[in-house]
Amino acid sequence: MSPYVTDAAGPQTSYRLRFSESGAALQFPGTRSAFTSASVPNFFGSTPAITITAWLKTSQSTGAYPGSVTKYLGSSAQGYALALNAGRLASWYYYSATQFVEPGLSGPGDRFVADDLWHHVAFVVDTNSGRTFIDGQLVNTQPWTGTPFFAQSSEPLRFGMYPGEAGKLFNGQLDEVTLWNIALTDSELSGLMNKTPQGGEPGLQGYWRFDEASGGMAIDWTGHGRSE
Repeated sequence: MSPYVTDAAGPQTSYRLRFSESGAALQFPGTRSAFTSASVPNFFGSTPAITITAWLKTSQSTGAYPGSVTKYLGSSAQGYALALNAGRLASWYYYSATQFVEPGLSGPGDRFVADDLWHHVAFVVDTNSGRTFIDGQLVNTQPWTGTPFFAQSSEPLRFGMYPGEAGKLFNGQLDEVTLWNIALTDSELSGLMNKTPQGGEPGLQGYWRFDEASGGMAIDWTGHGRSE
């Protein structure tokens, strides 16, 4: 089932959990849970170059497309996302129903991350393909279907849910989300696993550390003001 055939979900709420002495993460119980940032632009430029990265921890091994980082509305065929599919990392980038990158899953163990361990995940799109990474390792390269073009979506960037059918709610922890308007290299992605951004790196459009631990706002550390 392609993600653009699903329906919209209702309003959501969010929860936070401190998981280490050095910082905090967002904890999503999988029921009416979401954290939404409404200030990310519709698109970043005239070419389909984007990188999404995050740390996540989950044991959610069932369900189609519970979303961790999404700027996408079900049935729209417009936007991009990092999600799960039966506990496997699923990603997509759509300009239209005929112009998109959506890596398929070839087997039940393909890109499985629902082992209740922390994983660094990334999705990189350029004019050639979409590349999926887990813990710094390239696990999939998917060429474009149709002519490459930049994704457009007026949806907010959501953390912890994909607004589609019931069951699209992420159950787990999410941390250190970054959003770039460039396609990061393999070595740059590996660097993100070992050193957190400062916020002013070229191409960095949004960076949410989720270290607040209390209160009602997640700060965007880029200075672009894309905070919830």
